[in-house]
Amino acid sequence: MSWSARGRAPPAIPLDIAPFTLVGATTRAGLLPAPLRDRFGFTAHLDFYEPAELEIIIRRSADLLGVALGSDGADEIAGRSRGTPRIANRLLRRVRDYAEVRADGVITRDPRPRRPRTVRGGRVGPGPASTGRCSER
Repeated sequence: MSWSARGRAPPAIPLDIAPFTLVGATTRAGLLPAPLRDRFGFTAHLDFYEPAELEIIIRRSADLLGVALGSDGADEIAGRSRGTPRIANRLLRRVRDYAEVRADGVITRDPRPRRPRTVRGGRVGPGPASTGRCSER
């Protein structure tokens, strides 16, 4: 005997288990089927973090990572993190990498490098490919 989507339902199997609490979390509750959503007795909605709260989290994470962080840098990351600490910490790690490679290691609002950039090992002027075209014939 087989069960299909239209046919008989499989029999329920009673199990003796201890009472437990199930906690579910999703950012897209509307995609859950109503019968499943109705089985949860309590539904709560969490608010996003304020930028000032995120700045505290970012400063703590920067201390743990050993990153120098300017006040305007923390403010900028907090403003771009869409209210979630997970995104704030991910942005902090990416900005840290950029600051260490392209700037002086301090995270600030100003994204420009602090040291002059060199072009191909410090050579300035036309490259080897264009010197042949500029020579006299």
